[in-house]
Amino acid sequence: MKKLLVLIIIGMLLLIGCETTSSNEKQVNSDITKETISDAVKYYDFGKEYLKNKQYDSAIKNFVKAIEDSAIYRDAFIGLGNAYENKFYFDKAESLYNVLSDRIPSDPAGKIALGYLFIKLKEYDKAENYFNVALEINSKNANAYFGLGKVYEKKFGKDGIEKAIICYEHACKYNPEDLTIAYKYGKALLDLEKFKQAQVFLEQVVADHPNIVGPISNLAEAYLEAGDYKHAITAFNRTIELDPTIVNAYLGLARSYQGLKDYESAKKSYLELAKFKKGSVIPYLYLGQMYMNIKYYDSAIKYLKTAICIDKNEKRALLLLGQAYFYKGDPKKATTDEKREYANSMLDTAESYFKKIISLGGKYISDAEKGIKNVKQWRKDLDQTRW
Repeated sequence: MKKLLVLIIIGMLLLIGCETTSSNEKQVNSDITKETISDAVKYYDFGKEYLKNKQYDSAIKNFVKAIEDSAIYRDAFIGLGNAYENKFYFDKAESLYNVLSDRIPSDPAGKIALGYLFIKLKEYDKAENYFNVALEINSKNANAYFGLGKVYEKKFGKDGIEKAIICYEHACKYNPEDLTIAYKYGKALLDLEKFKQAQVFLEQVVADHPNIVGPISNLAEAYLEAGDYKHAITAFNRTIELDPTIVNAYLGLARSYQGLKDYESAKKSYLELAKFKKGSVIPYLYLGQMYMNIKYYDSAIKYLKTAICIDKNEKRALLLLGQAYFYKGDPKKATTDEKREYANSMLDTAESYFKKIISLGGKYISDAEKGIKNVKQWRKDLDQTRW
């Protein structure tokens, strides 16, 4: 009996011991898995939010605290530099990026930030140097290649696109998920008139990101310039669906319809743009040019006069009006006195528009002078039709 009692007591002690151990383990595990956020991350998140809302002074204070808590917090350095740049404290930003480079020499972020800073300051030689140094540190850094491409475009204009596109291609290779890079590469292909290559690249980007408007808009342009009007119409319509504020999508859609010789649909697209861009001469200029191309001079005059109502000194509209009236004065069609009188009046009107352009000066003067010369010749031809 005593033996049995001892065993029961021992069992109870073991059970209590197990329960105590289990309770202690739960407490320890609870302490280990509890989420803790360092002060550096907390201040960085505050700074990022202030920066997004353009509250630069508050952003600066929080980024500084983040760096004080973590002396090699790269993202906090970059955030602080962006805040300084937005405050036009460019010297402070430059010094900060140099500190970042010194503290983390194996990371090209400081050099890249300096490169973009000097692009902003239009000091392109310095920017180019910093991006090249960044690539010496990491030859596969997409941001450095992207920045170098932008330098070539800024520094050399259209002549720099050939060099820039190689950089954008590398940037896409090393960061294929960055849509900003993809958009720029696609645009560069279009600028170089490599339309088929742009199509292939952008089709893949759009397939991966079907609801992002930038690549779709570029793809639409690639289709248009390659003469693939049906695919262009689909892509432009998708662009407008995603963002109805993109002016070039309406223009591209109308041009695509023109390519298919569907002038009525093209007109509707231009007039849709006119509703969206009230007070703009652009839709009416394009309509005027379209009807000039198909020799519907009365329709051309109608829309060009609308452009003139918006801006009486719009030189392109004045030139097209002069040309439209000129063609309406064709002496070959003046087979009667009445028709000759009408043709002369059309030529007089054409000449008045050409003279208006010359009086305004600047662009299209040589075209206007040529127009007046042609008017004089057709008047002579009209006189000869009398006999």
